[in-house]
Amino acid sequence: MRAASNQSQKAKMRNPIKLSLIGIFALTGGAEIWQRVVSLIEFEIQYFALVAFSTLLALCTFSLIGAAFISNKFLRWALAGILASGSVFIDSYQWAVGDFMDYESFITMIGSSGDLGNAIDQYGSVIFLALIRAMVLLVGIGLEPGTIKNALVTASKYSPLPVIFLITAILFFAVAKARMDYLPLTMALALHSSTATNF
Repeated sequence: MRAASNQSQKAKMRNPIKLSLIGIFALTGGAEIWQRVVSLIEFEIQYFALVAFSTLLALCTFSLIGAAFISNKFLRWALAGILASGSVFIDSYQWAVGDFMDYESFITMIGSSGDLGNAIDQYGSVIFLALIRAMVLLVGIGLEPGTIKNALVTASKYSPLPVIFLITAILFFAVAKARMDYLPLTMALALHSSTATNF
């Protein structure tokens, strides 16, 4: 009886822990989000871009929470690993360069992957901090969820893949006139993991 009670208490604690970790991940990206908002209103308010950015940010945050509550542990941990990897990728670049990653920068970074050793030597501390932030996301999503009674959270479980495909479609349109050497799905996963801070 006592063992069952302890298990029930642990299950109740898992969801607040998961949401807290995802919240910490989101808050530690707050500076980049604010910089993006400022860039859209600094000289002239770009209403359409501001609405688009806010919508994508909300969708990505919603789908991050959804990914954390997927019941299938293999799918949940797979998404956690992919999104955490994308977080390391994006954060390492942005913190090292001090600017947002655009599509051209993404392609250049992929093409220069052979220089990873030099990058670690030069930006090791930045990459280490990016890894710490990514680990917060990894555990926040991957940790087994408890019982869910909130209808909104339940609905969010079905959002991660549609949101990733939406971002992919946006990237296809955004670079339609450019030569595409890599499918933007990879970048969509990375952007999604950074909660749309790079749009």
